[in-house]
Amino acid sequence: MGFQLPIELIEMFLEAAYYLPAGQPDYKSLAACSQVCRQWELPARRLLYADLSLGRDMDMGSIVTSPATGALVCSVELTIGAGWDTAIAVLLRCRQLYQLTLHVASSVMHIQPAIIDSLCALSLNIRALDLEAGSSSTVVYELLEVWPSIRHLNLRESLYTLPPAIRPAFSLYELSVRGVNVTPHAMEWLISPRDPSSGVSTRILGLHKDRYTACPAVSTQAPFIQSLTLQRWLKWVDLGLFTDLKELIMFFIPGHPIPPLQGIEHLAIQPNYSGVSTPDQLEHVLDAVRTLPNLKHVSISEAMSRRPDFPTLRAACEERTVDVVVLPLETEPRSPPGYLVWTDHYPRRRTLSCLRRLMSFPSS
Repeated sequence: MGFQLPIELIEMFLEAAYYLPAGQPDYKSLAACSQVCRQWELPARRLLYADLSLGRDMDMGSIVTSPATGALVCSVELTIGAGWDTAIAVLLRCRQLYQLTLHVASSVMHIQPAIIDSLCALSLNIRALDLEAGSSSTVVYELLEVWPSIRHLNLRESLYTLPPAIRPAFSLYELSVRGVNVTPHAMEWLISPRDPSSGVSTRILGLHKDRYTACPAVSTQAPFIQSLTLQRWLKWVDLGLFTDLKELIMFFIPGHPIPPLQGIEHLAIQPNYSGVSTPDQLEHVLDAVRTLPNLKHVSISEAMSRRPDFPTLRAACEERTVDVVVLPLETEPRSPPGYLVWTDHYPRRRTLSCLRRLMSFPSS
């Protein structure tokens, strides 16, 4: 009998080869690995079929007719236009689905009751929803009623519609709002209030635009947030209220002091510009590196690494033995190829960004 590697080593090897340099999955290599031998077939197929997009992947059509293939899918991306029939047929086969990405046409204002019944009948335990829908639609509210199991929500568009009077029993661990405007009523409805009996609350919050009005729900939940992402400096967001914050991600160079919060261990400054025309702005980043007492990791964009004062920042980090990682522009701070060390440490056990790390595990 030939020598066989432990399955754990095979999985580590395949996961290390999962990404191409630009960050996309290497489907061609994974397909080849699945043909090497019987021992490699299942772990390679798990990665190969874990994240599929309808219209992008040639193998998506086979899911409708192959329960065995559908059982390997952890993430699926679908586009909803005139109807939901194809989407329901695909979801019916994806019994272990963890993340659902939906691009819903702006003309779809709501989900018909018959479609809602069909979605409920699927009995899926979806944990992450990445949604693009019209700003005047009620789709997000209806999907949270269909799948109260959702813990991680990425909302890509504005949300102007009022939420339902009755809130389903869902609890979002992560909420990322990328729309230009989300009404305070909608934010209050989406953010999970802390349950004193269970300690459940929203812990990861992303505010990606600068046209929000002041939102009391954010201020109320601030003491329980552990990871905060800001696209712009929001005047109404008082960082001093985020007393349990362990991670702060900014897609800009801060022009204001960063409060010396005791818990911050990861600071990410990720603008897509170098900011060389305003070099004095980096002083607040340097102050944060020198004063945040528990800082362990700093990640910056590739553009920032081209600043003439980047060596000063690196030296300040080295003086405090703080790790510095430069990420490519196309790489999100939370999902770099290779999985940076803080991905495991921070409270993202099953978030949108950590999906690929967990794709060999069933939803729970």
